[in-house]
Amino acid sequence: MCTVTRPDRVVLAALCCLPALAAADTRPEADALWELGVGAGGNFGAAYPGSDELRLKGLPFPVVIYRGDLLRIGEDELVAGRLFRSRRVEFDVSAGGSFNAESDDVEIREGMPDLDYLFELGPELEIRLDDFSDSSRKLKLELPVRAAFSSDFSSVRARGVLFAPQIQLEQYAFLDTPYQVDFSLTPVFASEKFHDYFFEVSPQHAAPGRPAFDAAGGYLGTELGIGVRREKGPYQWFFGGNMTAHQGAANEDSPLFRRDFTFSVYAAFIRVLWSSERRAVD
Repeated sequence: MCTVTRPDRVVLAALCCLPALAAADTRPEADALWELGVGAGGNFGAAYPGSDELRLKGLPFPVVIYRGDLLRIGEDELVAGRLFRSRRVEFDVSAGGSFNAESDDVEIREGMPDLDYLFELGPELEIRLDDFSDSSRKLKLELPVRAAFSSDFSSVRARGVLFAPQIQLEQYAFLDTPYQVDFSLTPVFASEKFHDYFFEVSPQHAAPGRPAFDAAGGYLGTELGIGVRREKGPYQWFFGGNMTAHQGAANEDSPLFRRDFTFSVYAAFIRVLWSSERRAVD
């Protein structure tokens, strides 16, 4: 998945994996305070972190974008609350998520509980790393700590905590085009409870080729990602991909850990149906 952090979150955040619909610094005019529309997105990649099976997931979604001074909806995350902001440092509360995976569709997990939709919520510190000399790009460090929850929309269960520091370069008007290109590098660490969700095999679910395994917390993998977006006007889109290296992961001995490298590609398209006349402050 944004593994379950950045790997598979990518399209559910257009539902939850929306990479930002925020305005680029080079835009001549402020964005609308409110935008409403519809969209559709999909993701093709590993069924779960470290899986050797690929799955295609997609769905339509409503689009609600609000660019308030303190509250942001449909921007870098599904929801973000700006608690503190200066020229170089921003402290937010943000959310994200990733797609589900039915265990009967993944051979090594057959007979085990399904992996439900995963949602994340927690604080994030963002630090601007460049010297502000070039308005066409931004280099930043994001330090999110999020609690994870799984749900099949009939119940919700806590799934531990993640820490996924990310270095991201945002290049606006790439090669003098109207497109923005983002590059990111994200190591992911998680608590034992989070790793249990993907890699633990209880004695009752042990089977030939799938012995019981007690998962441990720690390193999950490092993701290298690239995304391209066009976010001006009534028709907006984004696409991209990522490669995640799981070598040295805390649970690489789990029978559910099948591959050292996984990948994901994603795309989403949005039709803005209404924009407010009132403009956002930034």
